[in-house]
Amino acid sequence: MDNIVVNELKIFYPEGFHVMDALERSKLNMLGNDAGEMVFDPDRHMTISIGWRRIGLAARLNSVGDILKQTEAGISKGMQPYGYKFLNKAPLKIDEEPADSFCYEYTAQDIEMYGATIVVKHGKVLYNIHLYSRKELLDSNMETWKEIVDNARWI
Repeated sequence: MDNIVVNELKIFYPEGFHVMDALERSKLNMLGNDAGEMVFDPDRHMTISIGWRRIGLAARLNSVGDILKQTEAGISKGMQPYGYKFLNKAPLKIDEEPADSFCYEYTAQDIEMYGATIVVKHGKVLYNIHLYSRKELLDSNMETWKEIVDNARWI
């Protein structure tokens, strides 16, 4: 497994993924502009985006569940042209840090897609970890996603 470090979060990813360069990233419709990295596996048609930003005291006092609601509202609004459909939400942990997540479906260029977003706070930093996968490859890609999330570590 290879890895990338995004601020204080180390993400391990399996063979087949590569860190996307500026040209690859410029071709995507991105919501938000947090600092971060993206990895992509062209065979799995799977993209992982990890963004982070420093947060103020008010945001640090909010629960990850409250922040997740705000994040989901923003993604929902931005993804409406793509037929955004909320599926579910679930709590989880990133290296023992409480996190929250939600999943959704959408259509991009006539391709049915699946998205997942994880929100986690670590110290004075908020992280958003996103998965984008073709829905037709979801069963095998969910195993890879779970492996990536389970192996994430704070440094």
